[in-house]
Amino acid sequence: MIKTIKIISIILLITCIIILSDACKDDSRDGKIKVGALFALTGTGADWGQDEAEATRLAFEEVNKEGGINKQEVELILENAPAEDVNTSVTAFQKLLNVHKTEVVLGPTWDDVAAALAPLAERKKVVIIAPDSSSGIEREISYDYFFSVFAPERSEMRRLVQFLKEKEIKRIATVYNLDPFSKQWHDTFVDAVKEYNMEIEMDFPVSDPDAKDFRSQILQLKEGKMDAVYVEFTSQDNKGPFMRQAKELKLESIIVSSSTTDTQSLLDNYGQYLEDLTIASPKQTEEAKEFAKNFEERYNHPPRSPAAPYAYDAAKILIEVLKQNAKTSDGIKNALYQIKNFKGVTAPNISFDKMGRVVWPNEVYEMKSVKENKFVVANE
Repeated sequence: MIKTIKIISIILLITCIIILSDACKDDSRDGKIKVGALFALTGTGADWGQDEAEATRLAFEEVNKEGGINKQEVELILENAPAEDVNTSVTAFQKLLNVHKTEVVLGPTWDDVAAALAPLAERKKVVIIAPDSSSGIEREISYDYFFSVFAPERSEMRRLVQFLKEKEIKRIATVYNLDPFSKQWHDTFVDAVKEYNMEIEMDFPVSDPDAKDFRSQILQLKEGKMDAVYVEFTSQDNKGPFMRQAKELKLESIIVSSSTTDTQSLLDNYGQYLEDLTIASPKQTEEAKEFAKNFEERYNHPPRSPAAPYAYDAAKILIEVLKQNAKTSDGIKNALYQIKNFKGVTAPNISFDKMGRVVWPNEVYEMKSVKENKFVVANE
């Protein structure tokens, strides 16, 4: 009797192992190419993340309609990675690696999550292609498996400061959050100011990422008679209140920011307070216009954030690499570093530097200001 029970127990154990093994096997047995994606579908960064997910899906739908990649259909495995919830996002990333066995992941949304995933991807030797990560992710260490197609903030900030120089701006101030994304943009702006032989006269770091009362800083800016103020915050929920309070307190300074400001939610919620807010934004190429048209036809709404074209380019670059039969993470990584002059919708000649960042010249940018609740090309 005892022997029989032992045999049954062994059989049950073996059965469980087989079931678990099957659940964890690479599910590419159906002949499809599996691509993982992590975007903020909920929470603070949802405007960006939902755009990224839709743009990525559009890119793969297009290639599948053309017969797939080397006659294989691409399947997008999408996980939610809230920008403000790093633990949930890391768990989602591990699921893509351990359950779906993906060799490459598109995403995530925003720097906090990217900063957590980059070293993990390096240890696991899994490629990440981020659509919106700043160079702050690799400020102290370079990650060979981490790539970003987002606008190089150095080129953008140079163009923004060039605009201020042409306006003969003398007195400049900054107001910014201390999260990795905001601080990286701020620091790059400060570096560009120095390159143009200008100075920052007032600097206001805001440690609380949820702060929405900026009256004290604005009154000091008024008293200091600043000609221009650069603002960068964790989210539009901070930037909107700052702009409203600046108008209410009649701050006369020119207010400038990064192209991350160009989101539909900010315009919808605070448009009346954004008049004349100025950014340096990538010029809209014919390819970008075609992408925006296709995006709206597919989803019945235009992109709501700057993120959509970057996510589309990230997916299209990956498709190009996969067409070269790069199947392993090392093969994909090496092929990405060899990308030269890729014609994207965000820029006409995309390549990656040794840090896995795209390289753009200043001339890619144009100045835009808010007029009647829309960002339009500025009259410089």
